[in-house]
Amino acid sequence: MRCGLSITVIAIVLLFSFAQTSGTASSVVTTHSILSSDDLTLIIDYGNGTVHTFTNVSGETVYNATISVVEVEGEWQNNLIFVTAVAGVSNNPDDGLWWQFWVNGELSPVAANLYQVDDGDTIAWRRLPPEDSVDTLTVELAGYFILIGIVAIAFLGLLFAVGRRRT
Repeated sequence: MRCGLSITVIAIVLLFSFAQTSGTASSVVTTHSILSSDDLTLIIDYGNGTVHTFTNVSGETVYNATISVVEVEGEWQNNLIFVTAVAGVSNNPDDGLWWQFWVNGELSPVAANLYQVDDGDTIAWRRLPPEDSVDTLTVELAGYFILIGIVAIAFLGLLFAVGRRRT
């Protein structure tokens, strides 16, 4: 009897939950929109000394802001774009040159079609070897490790001082 009652209660809760969410799912999709950002700056650094700068660019994401100005080639992997060429210049795996993008000086951790830009952002596409982008990360990580080391030494010093007082 208890098992049958439990199953009935669970079924009612599930049906109620489904009825509540099924009616709102379409309204969420239809009301969601990405606003276009204006006054973007787009910089394309080919890695050979040639740099092009475009101002007053508009777009919702890094990808569509870029394609509004120059041709972009890429391979779609599910819903993500892997950029293979910008303005007719391709990645060069033999030399380790890959297109990467920064927004406001920070290397992006997501695909260009997912990065939503804000008014006034600066987008910089750079064709660089991966190690050029890792150097900045390595320096930042080294700073964090030094900070953690200092905190650890201070903590150990505190433990030592407290231990001396007890003896």
